[in-house]
Amino acid sequence: MFVGLVVPTIPALAQPPVPVPSSCFMLTNMFDPSKENQPDWETDISDDVLEECAEFGEVLHVHVDVYSKVKERLEEIVMVADNCTLCACRAMCMLSAKHLK
Repeated sequence: MFVGLVVPTIPALAQPPVPVPSSCFMLTNMFDPSKENQPDWETDISDDVLEECAEFGEVLHVHVDVYSKVKERLEEIVMVADNCTLCACRAMCMLSAKHLK
């Protein structure tokens, strides 16, 4: 039996978690809530996102967060659910930082 100083082993460098591909994604800064004053403006944005994403596959759901201006973080949020992960990844890459209005 060995008696002496015990040195704890250093675990392998911690790696950040690898993002798991998903068929859902969130777009930010797609609109300016302070400038949206027409009735049903969120429907217009939703329709624009649907139209843009349609070339990549079937979109299951689009949600425009009309209350994002009162949240702690001031971000204009649009959430999209696609029918396949690859389609969602392609649409997200194409729409990232794109302002549809």
